[in-house]
Formats: sequence, C-alpha cells, structure tokens
Amino acid sequence: MPSSSRTLKDDLRTTLVPTTLSEFVAECDRLLRSPSTREEGVAFALTGLTDGGRKLVRLTPLYDPLASLEGVSCNRDYDSAIGITFDIPIVPSAALSIWPIPKYADTLSVDNHLTFLPGPSHLQKVPLFHFPNVGFGKVGERWNIRMMFPNLYRAGSKRNDRYLTKSQLTELYDDIIRAAVKECHPEAFTHWPANYESEITRVTSTTQGSVGKLGLSVRLLPASKADAFVRSMRSTAEANPNLCWARGFFFVWENKGSKMAWQHDGSDEDERSAALVGLFLGLDWNRIIAENWWVDVALEYYKFGRVLAWRQDSHARLLDALLNCGPAEARQYVRAKTGNHYYSDAFVHMSAAAGTRGKPYSRPVEGQLEVAWWNVYCSEKEPTYFIQGAEKSKQLDVREALTLSQDRDVIGSFVKKMLSVYDACAEGMNGNARVEIRIRLSYSIDRLHSLPDDLILHSLLDIDQKDWWNLKRHRADAIGHVLTKIKQAPIEARPAERSTITAIAQACSPRVATDPADRVGWEDDEDGEEEEEEEQGLPWVQKDAEDPMRGEEEEEEEDDEDVAIVLNETAGRGEDDEDARDYMFRQRGGIFFLRSLNFPKGKTPHMTSGRAAHIDKLLLHIKRSKRQAAAPKSGPSALPKANRPTRAATAATAATAAAAATHDDAGRDAHDPGPSAPSKRATRSAAQQAAASNTTPHIPSTSGARSLAPGVAHRPPPNPSGAALTRTLAASSTALAAIAASRASGPAV
Repeated sequence: MPSSSRTLKDDLRTTLVPTTLSEFVAECDRLLRSPSTREEGVAFALTGLTDGGRKLVRLTPLYDPLASLEGVSCNRDYDSAIGITFDIPIVPSAALSIWPIPKYADTLSVDNHLTFLPGPSHLQKVPLFHFPNVGFGKVGERWNIRMMFPNLYRAGSKRNDRYLTKSQLTELYDDIIRAAVKECHPEAFTHWPANYESEITRVTSTTQGSVGKLGLSVRLLPASKADAFVRSMRSTAEANPNLCWARGFFFVWENKGSKMAWQHDGSDEDERSAALVGLFLGLDWNRIIAENWWVDVALEYYKFGRVLAWRQDSHARLLDALLNCGPAEARQYVRAKTGNHYYSDAFVHMSAAAGTRGKPYSRPVEGQLEVAWWNVYCSEKEPTYFIQGAEKSKQLDVREALTLSQDRDVIGSFVKKMLSVYDACAEGMNGNARVEIRIRLSYSIDRLHSLPDDLILHSLLDIDQKDWWNLKRHRADAIGHVLTKIKQAPIEARPAERSTITAIAQACSPRVATDPADRVGWEDDEDGEEEEEEEQGLPWVQKDAEDPMRGEEEEEEEDDEDVAIVLNETAGRGEDDEDARDYMFRQRGGIFFLRSLNFPKGKTPHMTSGRAAHIDKLLLHIKRSKRQAAAPKSGPSALPKANRPTRAATAATAATAAAAATHDDAGRDAHDPGPSAPSKRATRSAAQQAAASNTTPHIPSTSGARSLAPGVAHRPPPNPSGAALTRTLAASSTALAAIAASRASGPAV
C-alpha cells in the first residue's frame, strides 16, 4: 500500500518503471482477484504505485504501435445526411408522417455544425440549432424533419428560447397544419385531431402506474399532397398577422443512425454511388439542391481480436489528410486548442491514445476541402453508449447510492453489472478506428476513398482486446471499491469537500483539456464550509504544495504536450479553483494516476456530498449534483414534468459536465442495428443495378429551383464527382423504384 502522506521528497524519489498495457493488466488482475491483496490492487490500479510507493509504472499505449497492415481491413460508409429545404422533396412511393403534438425530444437543441442566414438584415450566418424549431415529421424509418422558424430568432437568445411556447404550438397545429390539411386533403380531414388541446387530452394516460405519460402518434399525408400542403401552410402564415412568427419557415432533414447500413468498398466508384442512393432512399434526387446538403462520409479500420486506437501525436497529419489544409495549418489546430475547433478525447485515460473532433476555422481557400465537422474515434465506446436525457452512457447517481439503506448495495450492484459488460467485451469485442467528415453532397462520392498506408501505420495503435477491456474492468472495479468504502466509513471520517471525491472526479473524467490553462473549478456549497482533511479518514488523495513534474515540462512541445484533466470546460479559473496536478502524476503519453489512496476503518454508513457518477469508456466519472426543480419555460405545458425529456427530468439524476461530450458528437445511435442483412443486400443490389443503367443523365438545375436565403446556398461548389455523381442522380428514380419493389411486402418507405 502506498503511503497516505506522500511528500515532495517522496515524489522526487519515485522511480518510473516502463510498463506495457499487458503487464499492467496482468498485475491488476493478480492483486484484485485475491482477497488478501485486493486493497493493494485497488491502490495499484488507481495510483500505479508499487514497492511501497517507491516505483510508479510508466504505462503508455505507445508500446503497442501498429507494426504492419497485415490483417487490417477498411470499409467506407455513409453515416448520416443533413439538408435544408423549403418543400418536401419525397418520391411518390413515400409518405409524409406529421406529428400533431410534436415530440419534445425532436427539437434541435445541439449543434449540428451547420449554419443559416436568416435574412438580409443579418450580417452573419447563425448556427441552425439557435433557431426556434419543432419536430415536424418523418419519412420512412430514418428521415426526421424539423420545422425551423427564423422569424423567432433573436441574437443572444437562451437555450430554452429554441423551444416553441404552448400558444405557438397550438397555433401551429390549429391554424396552420390543420387548415392546410382541410384545404389540400379534405377527404382525410376527419382523421386529424379537432385541435391541439383535444389531442393532448386524448394522448395523456390516466392509467394507474402511467398517469401523465403521453402516447404520441403521427398522421400520414400522401406524397402527392405534400407540395400543396406546404404551399397552403405558407399562404396561411403570410395572410394572418397573428402568425407572422411562422413566416419564412424552412425544413431541416436528418438521416441519422445509418452507420453500417450502406457500408461499401471505397475503391469501387459504382459501390460509392449506389450506397449514396440508398442513403437518400425516399427522397427525390431531381428536387435536391446539392449544395444545401451535407453527408457524413466515414472510413472504418478493423482487425479481429484487436483494438485499433488513434494516436494523439498523429492528429496533425490526420487533419492535413482530411482537410487538405497543409501541414502548417493542421499543426495550428493541434497547438491552438481554441474554442470548439479542436478537441482531443483520450481513450481510457491514456493521453497518447486519443481521438479528435472539431471544425475548421473558416471557409476553405482554393484547393481545400469544405468540411463542416470531423470526428475521429474508436468504436469501443458502443457497449456502454446509452442516451438517457443529457447523458450518453450508463450512469449511477452517487447521491442516492451513498444515502440509501446499507441493505441496498446500489454501488456494488451497478459496478458488478458493468464488470460483466467488460468481461463479455473482452471475449468477443474488438475496437475499430473510425474517421468521419461532414462534407457537401457534391463531394461525397469522390472524397475520402481511403487514407495513405503510411499515415495509417503512423496513426494507429494495435492493442489486444482482452488487455483493453480488462484495463477498463480493473479500474472500474477499483473505483467501485473506493465508493463502497466511502459508504461504509464512519461519519467522523468524512473527507474534505475537495479531497477524495474531487480527486476521483479529476482522475476519472475522460475529457482531457489540452490547454494547460483549463483547470477544474468547483463551486462551494452555499451553506457548507470545507472541512479539514483527516490523516486517517476516507480514501483520499494527498495534495502536495508543489508537483515535481511541473517545472520544465510546462513548456509545450510540438507533438508531446502536457495535459490537464478537466471536468467542466466552461468552468472559470478562480482563486479557489483546484488544480488537477495537485492530485495526480502527469506522465507524458501515459495513463493518469491518482497520487495515493488511504483506506479508512469502520463500517458505519454516512451521508456525503452528492455527485453524479457514470461508467463510460473507463469507470465512474463523479460530478456535482445540481438538482433543479424548475420546469422549462417553453414547450407544451400539458406535458407532465416527470415525463418531459427536459432539464427538469435530467435534474433528477444530475447536471452533466464535459464527460458526456465524449459521446456527443460521436453521439450516434451506436446500438441501432438498422436494416436487416438481407434487406441491406437487396437494397444495395438494386441500387447498384440502377447506378449502372444507361438512363439519360439529368442534374437538377439550381437556377430554376428555390434555394436558401442569400448567403446560405454559397457559390455552387465544383462537382468533383463528375460522371459518377451525374449517373447517381440520374439513376436514383430507377434505383428507388427497384428498392420499393423489393420491399413491396414491407411498410411504405
């Protein structure tokens, strides 16, 4: 056991011992599985200290580079598509589903990295998610449609202002949607709700056990009526002064969660074209303005039995290849770390193994590829990926876990289940290295076919899947042990506000801030004061006056900089804010370790300050609980608070910090299986046959079609795909007809 009273001299005497991931996991396994050495194993897993604290393992994934491309395969994929239209461009075989009562969760409230110019009075484009909007409907299983209202946009508006009020939702259905249905589809008018309030009454459950829950449903509109329906809605909004807020509305389409559904060989042009047709299944190519649509193009590298993880020191070269921006600008992204242009997301707390996400500074210059967003990550997050409110992983509320009866082992039960997940993954779950870029539809066929072999060799780590998952398992097991000790400890051994839990939080957050100026900041409790740390209190982390690893290492190097763990990227750096370096050893390229642990004696349960905890990618991420009782100021007031997917609901667990962002933007529907394999094969075969047909090419002209507001549909980008994109667009109707025929026995697309 390492000493609980480590000093500066102790740190200076500590010897770094180079250790491979396999060796570290084997030692953790040996210590944790034996009852006599379990606490020693917990300390070793979280601190890396051994030999009485005189040695610290130098654990880095760089000991496991990708030595060759033997056994490595690559597939190309279209992950999603996003577009902006002023009409409903669907094929005759499709149907439009409309929500009389919109789903609150369908409101666009997170950044999709696309912008729109509201009108001539605005000097700059506005992120799409800043516009008040509502979930309007869907086409097929994948296409979600949002209705955006630029007239409601106000600069500097708050997040809740993006939701329509109850009166606006009532007017939208009663005066706009229902009136349009009556005009363009009178024979079906009787099947639509009489008004908004009556539909709220109908769908609200009164059954015991589910009182207040809503059973929302859609109404269908045939494709032949869609154009007249939209024209009627526009004319109603223009004619009625009370509906001026709805004028100028437009639609944002999103095909999300199509990962692996249209997987294809990136070296085959016909397969790339056919897969793109499949992605846009249900939409009419002849009515699509290509420059107003964006597609997520992806490459995924895999090797059975192995985890392929990205190296952090490869980010500059990767960005150069993805953006075609040149080495100098690529290095500038990695060095500057400004705003949301570049993030580095460490895998399992190893700073040398990290993905990256971000967006370019500005519009590209001549020769550069126009990219709205990039995301480089590893698929190993998927086994614990689960969207629940604002969270994107399995979670445990530590406030409840620590204060519930001693008879209810909430912590142990939760950790045990997560350990079983990791055990299952260790037996049959490899990790794939994936890279995605969001580019204009015009580029989607001819760009990102593959990455150079030498870049892949330089950029990937090759780690045994058992070692990878067992590292997560042992660290999670250790944190579960510490939390159990906290619950069992006597009340007088309660730790200082900023000792144990704070330190574990800092060590367990997957967010790595590459800006050394970013530090963890905790707000003091309103009525509480910090307590002095007990020498023999709860397991706590010794805080030293100085860190022997600061000094000269503070000077950043080009590809090997220091990093500091941050829980909340928006937290300011105040005088009382904690410095993460006070609690851990910071090894260049190595894993993050706590300085030391000290286990208390006693089994008396006690109360402790509440924090939310998550198991995600590695183990528990502990953050402060901020329970807010206030309901949102917008949205249908008839929705019961307990069932709204709003801040009021998510406050029941805890407010999230930056840890949830690690899945954010990777935040794909990771567990959505998509179409079945036979369906995929039939669809892909039909699309390929259509793409190879001799149909007369026709590319929709942008001159006669209604485009976006000035400044939105930028100069039409060059069509680099040439004949391939032309053939794809021309063959789409044939392909969709063949696909529809192959699915005639199934539901309408």
